Amino acid sequence: GGSSGQLVYNNAGAYAGAPSTSVGATGNITLSLAGAASTPPVSLTGSWFSGGTSTTTKPQLLIEPNGTTSTAWSTSGTGLGVNAASGFGGRLFDFQINGSSKAVLDSAGRLLVGTSSSRAVGGAERSIQLEGISEGSISIVKNSNDIGNSALVLGKSRGTAIGSSTIVQNNDQVGRVIFAGADGSSLVQAALIECAVDGTPAGPTPGPVSMPGRLVFSTTADGASSPTERMRIDTKGSTGVYAETGSGIRACNQAAAGTIHANFIGRHSASSTTTGTNSFIVWTNGDVANTNNSYAGISDIKLKENIVDASSQWDDIKALRPVNYNFKPETGQQGHTQLGLIAQEVELVSPGLVSES
Repeated sequence: GGSSGQLVYNNAGAYAGAPSTSVGATGNITLSLAGAASTPPVSLTGSWFSGGTSTTTKPQLLIEPNGTTSTAWSTSGTGLGVNAASGFGGRLFDFQINGSSKAVLDSAGRLLVGTSSSRAVGGAERSIQLEGISEGSISIVKNSNDIGNSALVLGKSRGTAIGSSTIVQNNDQVGRVIFAGADGSSLVQAALIECAVDGTPAGPTPGPVSMPGRLVFSTTADGASSPTERMRIDTKGSTGVYAETGSGIRACNQAAAGTIHANFIGRHSASSTTTGTNSFIVWTNGDVANTNNSYAGISDIKLKENIVDASSQWDDIKALRPVNYNFKPETGQQGHTQLGLIAQEVELVSPGLVSES
């Protein structure tokens, strides 16, 4: 015992690293710790209490103000518990290094890493916030000798309680990845990727489980204040692209101009992104090939000017032999009778009209 009602623990002669403890007149407890190898300065041993109810099964170490009753502890046991009073506006925990906060849980339940103050990013204050000066990123790594992957999963239900699985509805937003930049006063949206329900979901009853979805990609135009939808991939894989100016879709290929590599390939009778039969190809040299060489052009006289007679090509045209034919089954093309020409015969008349692949 000490003076003025103090309780003092003197570690003189004890093992190295044992704490000295004092209880002040106002009830404060001071631990003077000097840890040593394999000797923790403070140790709470024994079996964790379990059983009872969420109110009676208290943590091993509990921080809780007078007049407050905690009622949500795990009946399987809890190590450290912190329960603040209603209206608390401080921090539930604040881990610091050299006086600088590294991880904070604030009174709103937000986890702040690298900062002690919550702020709006992309229009709202998020539940988990990470900030850094030289680094501001998150890494997720899985190490396993299989094909399994690490994952970032965004989910949505229509329930109003934690753990709910109330089924969502068509057009419900499932998740968003938002990109925001500082405009001098706040962080505003520059682009976003959104997943939404795209159809009628079905649960296990009556089944089968189905969650149709679409992906929407949006960017903010120069001078605009919010993102505009630029590309949409719907539940069936149909893709739409919208551009205000410039090229809607630009395909760039490192390969030289020719008919070996394609800038675009269209296929039919496909069952995945890698199957199907080619029906339309745009080669890197700009040549276009399709199943039956059917092309449409604008020929209305109202749209043309400087119309003059061309030199006669009648002899070349007469040398061409129109034929009826149908494709062999192994080509994967439609088998109905068609009208056209034989490429090898056309090459003899006008070689510039024929290319080989």
